[in-house]
Amino acid sequence: MDEIEKKFSKPVSSSDHEPHLDCTVVVKNVLTMSDESDNPEITRQAVNKVIRDGLKLTDIHVSKAERKKSRDDNSPGLIIATLGNSSQKTKLMPVKTELRNTADFKNVYFNCALSQQELSYRSNIQTLIHGWVLNRNSIFMSNG
Repeated sequence: MDEIEKKFSKPVSSSDHEPHLDCTVVVKNVLTMSDESDNPEITRQAVNKVIRDGLKLTDIHVSKAERKKSRDDNSPGLIIATLGNSSQKTKLMPVKTELRNTADFKNVYFNCALSQQELSYRSNIQTLIHGWVLNRNSIFMSNG
């Protein structure tokens, strides 16, 4: 048990993050267009529309957007969007909660993109917590 605590007591440092994550955000619940799979430009325009119309930010533009396939066929997949620079992300993140006050975008959420290492770390911690809460005898961790 002490080995597990030592391994997971140190969070991932900011130097471990990939450099492109400074400009990358994850967008959830943007409706999927019918012809979006053929043209990624439509995904980019959809995120720009949320930023422009929902948040009223005209000086933030998405340079690249990619929709990931959803595990559930009933919900739209996540969009990994790259902004022009890190200052645009800094401007976007504090006002993202204003989307809940809009009729069209109240279910759309922006989050900071995380590195694969950070995602794995968080998944392992979540597994440990769920294991302790449910008093399970075995706990499985990824990359551990």
